[in-house]
Amino acid sequence: MQEFLSHLGRKVVVVNLDPANEGLPYPCAVDISELVTLDDVMDGLKLGPNGGLIYSMEYLEANLDWKRKA
Repeated sequence: MQEFLSHLGRKVVVVNLDPANEGLPYPCAVDISELVTLDDVMDGLKLGPNGGLIYSMEYLEANLDWKRKA
């Protein structure tokens, strides 16, 4: 979709909000895995995949300014 819209002359910003998505084949302007990854959450907090995803989204919400600091 990013490639298609770029060819149409549209400004495109790709945002990855999936903390389990590793090895993206395209560049992202914002990538949540720079803040938190599902594997780290599951290992560190002993949560399953669903609990880890919920925690990751709550962690992102609590740290919305993380990208501005980078």
